[in-house]
Amino acid sequence: MKILVVNSCGKAKQAAFPTQAQLQDLQTRDQIRQYVQKHQDKAIAARYLYTGQQASKISKAIKILRDTGHEVEYFIISAGLGLLTENQLVPSYEVTFSGLGKSAILQRSKMLQINSSLEKEIAGKYYDLIYLALGKDYLLPLALENFRHIASLVVHFDRSDEFLTEPFFQVNDSEIIGKDGNIAEFTSPIGNLVQSKGSILLNYAQFIQDQGTIEFDEWWINVLNSLQSPLKNH
Repeated sequence: MKILVVNSCGKAKQAAFPTQAQLQDLQTRDQIRQYVQKHQDKAIAARYLYTGQQASKISKAIKILRDTGHEVEYFIISAGLGLLTENQLVPSYEVTFSGLGKSAILQRSKMLQINSSLEKEIAGKYYDLIYLALGKDYLLPLALENFRHIASLVVHFDRSDEFLTEPFFQVNDSEIIGKDGNIAEFTSPIGNLVQSKGSILLNYAQFIQDQGTIEFDEWWINVLNSLQSPLKNH
């Protein structure tokens, strides 16, 4: 399969330092460029920068998928720096879309050119699977409609009723994630703690590794149908 994974940035980062930029320091593309250039000595590949639970599981899932012969492209939406490729060298920073509000997010994401940058990266390509590991704040910069004709399946976590028809496949992660702490456990057939959108992709990749390639939507439906008892919350 040819797979596109788009993840969001996270608060936990490697190589953090006392003077890392805040939102007010990165208001223009020139400020962002200057900040990245100034701290080149502290820059690391984007795929290693984020150390949170979701980023870690996404990375593990991508490795498994690549090891099992699948072609995976990986991008990260950064509220501080814009769209990042996995090998792009960037310094740590402290900016998030969470809590900004829809209008401010849309304004900032336009300045960061997130949607247009992704469009350029994927122009002329076709994917068997697009996996958008994004919450509502990080979905806002993207025009989901643009994915309609470039993928067989687009997996997303948007709770609205707008993108429910093929090729879009809406995952309601509340079906398997415990409300008390976003931690729950698959019973049968997979096992494994489910703690984030990254966990779902990791479980899917592990299934492929163990059982062979299966379409994500078929796998997900089988998982839901195979749950034998209420999930145990921890």
